[in-house]
Amino acid sequence: KNPRYRAAANAGEMAGALARPRNASDDRINELPEVLLSDILSRLGTAEAARTVVLSTRLRDAWLATPLRLDDLELPVPARGKVPSIEPWTARADVVTRALDSHPGPVALFRLSRTSFRGRVPAAEAWFRQLAAKRAREVSLCFSPEWCHDALADPLLGCPTLRVLALGKCHLSDAGASAAAAAALTELTLSETCISEAALQSVLSGCPALRSLVLKHVHGLQRIRVSS
Repeated sequence: KNPRYRAAANAGEMAGALARPRNASDDRINELPEVLLSDILSRLGTAEAARTVVLSTRLRDAWLATPLRLDDLELPVPARGKVPSIEPWTARADVVTRALDSHPGPVALFRLSRTSFRGRVPAAEAWFRQLAAKRAREVSLCFSPEWCHDALADPLLGCPTLRVLALGKCHLSDAGASAAAAAALTELTLSETCISEAALQSVLSGCPALRSLVLKHVHGLQRIRVSS
């Protein structure tokens, strides 16, 4: 198995065991330093961390102090028959909203590959504003081409802590690109994204640390000029 998943499983077992006091006066969680609790939670997947923090107030406090890692591949899938056929993807959007609303940041990872914006573009744009405000480090949005989202992702270009950005089925405006200030951004991938030539040049100028640029089926470009 992948070492990361083994570590997450071990961390989950450890957190569960620690949350079960040996007797009424013996809660071992309160004996642990905050840094250790934070380390345990940082090794858990999104769903596992959510289940763990309800075990104690101390764990929840540690979770709030731990950079958020949100990957929708780790979110629970709605049971068949419980939601209409097109709803499982949008149902996850509600979970994403609650997670971002409840965590103060920073956000270490925000990755969506099966959460649809269909009918929820305003919510998605609110996520982008929150991610910028909560000092996101890595944002990856990878969507199926048939899902037409076209959410405006401008706020992410102004996030000074962002290091990796992958956008799929989004839109970047000229005004937003001209205000790009992602000084720490080293990797940028645009897929099925709408951006003008002028906007792309503005983005490149506003991201001085950029080392990798990947463009896939980008709309609005006739030619590309890149200088280093």
